[in-house]
Amino acid sequence: MIDRLLVLIAATSTLAAAALLLRPHPPEYALSAGDLLERLDRDGDGAVSAPEYAAASDGALPFSAADADASGALDARELELLLAFTSPLMPLDNNLPRVR
Repeated sequence: MIDRLLVLIAATSTLAAAALLLRPHPPEYALSAGDLLERLDRDGDGAVSAPEYAAASDGALPFSAADADASGALDARELELLLAFTSPLMPLDNNLPRVR
């Protein structure tokens, strides 16, 4: 009886270790605000305009919500807020801070 229990424990431990080794690895890098600005800023003016945002956005978060200072363009600081305070998995919980 004890032998069967030891075999069961060993098998369970082996399966658990195999599951840890085979799980998907997280991405090796995270997208920074600077990277995002570089990718979205098509005209090279150092900001993301509403049309540039619309071209890359799925429409779930309106441009006006991302434009924290209501300047009409997104700078690196606003993109940093966008990355920090939004979640594609929980769009109803996206509460970006406003800048006055």
